[in-house]
Amino acid sequence: KALDRIDKGLRPGEGILFLSFSRAAVARIAEAAKDKLTAAQRSALSIQTFHSFFWGILQTHGYLLDAPKRLSIVLAHDEKALREGIERGDPGWHKWEVTRLRLFHEEGRLCFDLFAPLSAELLAGAKRIGDRIATRYPLIIVDDSQDTANAQLACIHALAPKTPVVFLPDPHQLTLLHVPALV
Repeated sequence: KALDRIDKGLRPGEGILFLSFSRAAVARIAEAAKDKLTAAQRSALSIQTFHSFFWGILQTHGYLLDAPKRLSIVLAHDEKALREGIERGDPGWHKWEVTRLRLFHEEGRLCFDLFAPLSAELLAGAKRIGDRIATRYPLIIVDDSQDTANAQLACIHALAPKTPVVFLPDPHQLTLLHVPALV
């Protein structure tokens, strides 16, 4: 799909966005592209994890959510220390959710699991951001789409009316879930 769209022609500044969940998957996709695509075709691909894509949106536009202009990431081990080992579902989890939002709004410190929900909030509230992304990426491909969480789907659904989105499910995982593969 990506190669077909690239070969149809892209305007200057356009590219194909390929989103996946892990850095390992991104590396595999990049390696496969190296074997199958020319250098010019590869340069039209933006292969990213969801987190890196959302991080770019938040770095550029997070201030629209009343956060400081400059953001930083709270690394997973630092977050665990900050929440003192509390896990989702534990009695203190709601307090942690309030704290991590305060960290974002007051200090510009962002926990990984807020990347997608905050990006979805931005895309829902600032339509021009979605328009700019759609202009930059006339095709978005989502790898392992069966693993897409609700907040990630909300971001994709905000972009889908503006640019084509192709979902690529893992047929083996769909079979395990007793869901027929999409063609």
